[in-house]
Amino acid sequence: MTELLRKLFIKDYKNIGDPKVRERHGRLASIFGIVTNLVLIALKVGAAVLVYYESGILSAALMADAVNNVSDMATSLVSLFSFRLAGKPADKDHPFGHERVEYISGLVISVIVLMIGATLLQESITKVIEMTEASYDLIAVIILAVSVFLKVFQGFVYRGLGKAISSESLKASSLDSWSDSVSTFLILIAGILSYALHWDNLDGYMGIVASLFVILSGAKMLKDTASPLIGNPMKKEVVDEILEEARKDPRILGVHDLLLHDYGPTKRFVSFHAEVDSRMDFLEAHEMIDDLEESLRNKYGLNVSIHMDPILVGDEQTEAVKEEVLACLKELDPALKIHDFRLVDGKGHANVLFDVVLPFDGKLGEQEILAALTSHFANREKAYNLKVTFDRPFTE
Repeated sequence: MTELLRKLFIKDYKNIGDPKVRERHGRLASIFGIVTNLVLIALKVGAAVLVYYESGILSAALMADAVNNVSDMATSLVSLFSFRLAGKPADKDHPFGHERVEYISGLVISVIVLMIGATLLQESITKVIEMTEASYDLIAVIILAVSVFLKVFQGFVYRGLGKAISSESLKASSLDSWSDSVSTFLILIAGILSYALHWDNLDGYMGIVASLFVILSGAKMLKDTASPLIGNPMKKEVVDEILEEARKDPRILGVHDLLLHDYGPTKRFVSFHAEVDSRMDFLEAHEMIDDLEESLRNKYGLNVSIHMDPILVGDEQTEAVKEEVLACLKELDPALKIHDFRLVDGKGHANVLFDVVLPFDGKLGEQEILAALTSHFANREKAYNLKVTFDRPFTE
């Protein structure tokens, strides 16, 4: 169904790398959300009126659910604005474009979900304390069943569009829709039991369960949408693809220090170090790196910058010292790794330069590791000056 909607309403819908096409996907999702939420508001207010007519009590769960749809409609309006703004080209104040507005939009949606969940919880608790009863008739039950189906369908459309353009805000909207459908489904159960068995005191209890589900979903959405703004690690599949592409050329001996700067789904900047034999012709190495940058840019839509690291290959002294360093680090913590290892030999001493990758959950600090390495190479006939840089694993 999502594919059909894309074909019908989005020109050149497969070209998701084009910011204009992304904007059209966002506009379609927003307009779809506004229309479907208007229908849901009308259905639930209608059901609430029928319950009031039947029992003289205005269902707190139904009205809270209707208010939730009002907030969803407002969120769709926010998304419509954010996708339009995200589609703006780069300017003097924002040289990397405006695509991060999508992440901010997802964050706003998450906060709204949490607020609605808290409001629904408060109203439901009040209803339980006051022992309020709400009586449902058959038409109200049918309206609720249609509402559940429509909300689930809405979630699938959001999810499909979100996956098509890798939009965190649309994925957040899909989770919101599905959490809303669970909330409405619980109210539907209460309505069925009220209609069939005259259990008219379940409305508040179902509201409490539904509101807790909404709050948990909102908390997860908040985490998922805030992470890209704070800074996520590179996805393992992205790293694997880059490594696979780099390893196609046997002249590249190693890759390290992969960094990803994310300014939006189509504005990703990747940089890394590529190790090459120091005896390789400089112009040949430079051409090889240029070719790799272009290949990654064309294949994955990444803005790539590669730093070339010349390393000494086949030198016995360098290999021997490197093995000593690795053995020492393994004794300290098997998770420790090194890269960019170089040895610059002099008359009275040798400079040993390398990077140590320090795991986030490691128990040893930089000073402890450096002290152990220094102690290991102390009192040698030839002095070794260790110049150690500590890195973090920037990938999953």
